[in-house]
Amino acid sequence: CFERSGIHCEDRNNIPPMCEINKLTKEATTLKRTKYDADNEEHEMTLLSLWNSLQPERDLDDRVSEVWGDIGFQGTDPATDFRGMGILGLKNLHYLAKYKKTGAKLLAASNHPSYGFSLAITSINLTAVLMQMLESGPLRNHFYYKCCHG
Repeated sequence: CFERSGIHCEDRNNIPPMCEINKLTKEATTLKRTKYDADNEEHEMTLLSLWNSLQPERDLDDRVSEVWGDIGFQGTDPATDFRGMGILGLKNLHYLAKYKKTGAKLLAASNHPSYGFSLAITSINLTAVLMQMLESGPLRNHFYYKCCHG
């Protein structure tokens, strides 16, 4: 927060929101820098939960498979698509998918014959844009004003 300048979060009414924004930025950056690890059980379980949320009717036979393309991954191993966003990309996509109605609507829209898009890759790319906005300022300002000025 502002400890280097001698200002502590408890000192002023408008400082705590900035401290929370800094904390959010730090946590998001940590997740972004955390690479997907196939040996990490939590990473693997989140990925499997993502599949089950978006494809509840279909069993996933193999972790590395062509079927990942059905939900918008580029190749047979979805882990490679998280390169730039790390676990943050997975967590954000999983967050969208775990809400059954939202996930189902997004997946249906992504499969539209004329206006379709790669759901997983689009989600990861939007995560990258939001992260850039958080780091560079526009999103920080939004959170600050939303928090402090209703």
